[in-house]
Amino acid sequence: MACPNDKPWLRLGVVIGKRKVALAVKRNRLRRLVREQFRLEQAKLSGLDWVVLVQAAANQGPSRDVLRCDLAALCSRVLKQCQRASSSS
Repeated sequence: MACPNDKPWLRLGVVIGKRKVALAVKRNRLRRLVREQFRLEQAKLSGLDWVVLVQAAANQGPSRDVLRCDLAALCSRVLKQCQRASSSS
């Protein structure tokens, strides 16, 4: 989920439920990977508040490349939706 904010920087929230990913080590690894991907993409994503909800499928321990591709696709999809919403209003 993403919504515009009035700040020139990106704000990120990562939600990983204990029931979805039981081990804290895996939850922290996923959190680090998500934050790193957003850090790399922050120039394109600035001015938005992001909340990333990690699903149970992430429990399998996806590789960094798979996660990077998934997050890049998610970011581009959300950015297109935000652009459509701002152009229609």
